Amino acid sequence: MKRLKLILTLLLLAGTTSIYGQMARLYTSGSGLPNSRINDIYQDSRGFIWVSTENGLSRFDGMDFTTFHFDRNNSNSIASDLVTTVFEDSFGTIWVGTSAGLQIFDEEYFTFTSVDLMDPDMPASDQHISSVLEADIFGERRIIAATSGHGIYIIDPAG
Repeated sequence: MKRLKLILTLLLLAGTTSIYGQMARLYTSGSGLPNSRINDIYQDSRGFIWVSTENGLSRFDGMDFTTFHFDRNNSNSIASDLVTTVFEDSFGTIWVGTSAGLQIFDEEYFTFTSVDLMDPDMPASDQHISSVLEADIFGERRIIAATSGHGIYIIDPAG
């Protein structure tokens, strides 16, 4: 019985000591994020952490944040500072959902290209994208973008 109590005590202590061994660091707007209100996080195949916030999109390399903001004077900037989601498809394309629609990030030039989601039943001002994923639909690769209250778009990434 003493041996059983000793084993149980050691197991309990081992469980609690591993919790204290974890190290955490909090990143906020004071440490490089454009906003502390986070909508989504995603790690791409190159190891970058993408952070979607209420005030822009940040890419974290483990040391520094590179932040992308909407710039009304630059047609290649992100479409809105309200970024909701980021997703990388199987070809390495980064898809970004914002309150102003869906965009593709060009990693070489650090620019964004809007995806045409024109629908006569939905005004351009209502293209708030809530999530993005890749799916195989009847053997065809498709990107699915969910909107906030207007359904889903199924997009052929090849055009």
